[in-house]
Amino acid sequence: ALVGSTSVGFTLLGCVLASNLCERWTCRVTNGIGILSSLLGLVLSSLARSIYPLYFTYSLFMGFGNACSLCASFISVRRYFDKHYYLAMGICTSGTGMGVLVFVPLSQLLIDFLGWRDTFRVFATGAVLLLLLTFIYDPNVEVPLANNASAASAGAATESPCRGMFDLSVWKYPDFTVAVVAISISSFGHMAPFVNLIKYSAEQGVSAQKGSLLFVFIGISSIISRLISARLCDVSFIKPRHVNQAAAVLSGVVTILLTLASTFTFLAVLAVAYGVADGAYKVTINILFINSVDLKRGPSAFGQAQMVTSLSSVAGPAIAG
Repeated sequence: ALVGSTSVGFTLLGCVLASNLCERWTCRVTNGIGILSSLLGLVLSSLARSIYPLYFTYSLFMGFGNACSLCASFISVRRYFDKHYYLAMGICTSGTGMGVLVFVPLSQLLIDFLGWRDTFRVFATGAVLLLLLTFIYDPNVEVPLANNASAASAGAATESPCRGMFDLSVWKYPDFTVAVVAISISSFGHMAPFVNLIKYSAEQGVSAQKGSLLFVFIGISSIISRLISARLCDVSFIKPRHVNQAAAVLSGVVTILLTLASTFTFLAVLAVAYGVADGAYKVTINILFINSVDLKRGPSAFGQAQMVTSLSSVAGPAIAG
């Protein structure tokens, strides 16, 4: 659990550097760097002889690689879309749900047949194919239009130039500051079920194959939830923070009920509920982080917010596991 949660932590911590790379070297280059980092991490992890090198090869390299891909995706979507931005963000984040749907059962299948070392090598080969997709990024998306953004708290900050990697002026936006604090608190418990689910289900007598099937339920419900939640954010009287609050409450209820689950059926029902909560939660936190400031501060705000929330995202699963 600690290797996985540390990887998540490095992903969120690395968003500060990754968002800065998006501004300096474009989203296309940043995504390419991220895929190369993940590729290197997978190859080196396949050579590890104990768990300790994995904290460096998997947690660090994979975490930073994911950070680059994460920032490049969300920042470019923010610059591509205006009118249908929320729906576009929902479609974009649905890729994560699809990844959970495919990746976890496939990983278990490959581990059973090939072993974990060769499984890492298979995924490294897949990373090479992903590298080719970076060439489809439209280079025109890299130029932000400073006059094309509206922030809920735009009057709270001055229009001073952005200052490098840590543009602290983003913290002058009340909506942004409140969102980061609230999401940091809720993230402490939100990631714990996801990281520890297979281990917990095994303790309840559920096989590894059935345990990985729970992630299929999470993936399907999360994909649907991301699309619906994004569409809800387009409704005039529904704010992204309202959807985020509802998702956080549902996630907390699921986490509490998991302590009572002792059968696969009960775990499956909770997995679906968690997927619904996770989908709405992940869509709205990215929207809140980027849209609570003006467009030119969006990358810096996104990176700093992810860095701050990473502390609770790492601590929660590690303590729970």
